[in-house]
Amino acid sequence: MTFSSKDPLQRRGARLVHHSSWSDGGRAGWVSRFPHYEPLLKERASQLRKHMTLAEVLLWNQLKNKQILGYDFDRQRPLGQYIVDFLCKKLHLAIEIDGKSHDFRSKQDAERQKQIENMGIKVIRFWDHEVKHDIESVLERIRKVIFNAEQHPPRSVDWRTTPPEEGIIKIMN
Repeated sequence: MTFSSKDPLQRRGARLVHHSSWSDGGRAGWVSRFPHYEPLLKERASQLRKHMTLAEVLLWNQLKNKQILGYDFDRQRPLGQYIVDFLCKKLHLAIEIDGKSHDFRSKQDAERQKQIENMGIKVIRFWDHEVKHDIESVLERIRKVIFNAEQHPPRSVDWRTTPPEEGIIKIMN
């Protein structure tokens, strides 16, 4: 089966594959590099990009344009049912900045982090005051995590979508 480059999924890096484990003996389905996200999150992520906190702006100014060891980061990136502050897709690395509101949400943050890590994404967290008052230490810790990730690349993770009538499932290798 061939698709033109006008196909939106193909333009976003997805590829069509045949998956033999589906109950009907196998069908074609899309494989993309990152999991599906809730469509409503796209608009919310756009709003968050327009209204970033000071700490997010300060860190973004250091991450954008591949300034950290040549790696590309996205900001306010939908991921599953969450939005992460910063994401490097190549390294499967999310960076989160926690403000005062996180003092009272440690249980929810732990569950959220667990679910994101179950998607094959490593999460590193910083307090907003760390970013505001000691950005060099934050950047050094990010560089160390990147160096470690380069030494031990993330395992291959594919998110496979079923035909449209069946919805979307996630399969990790």
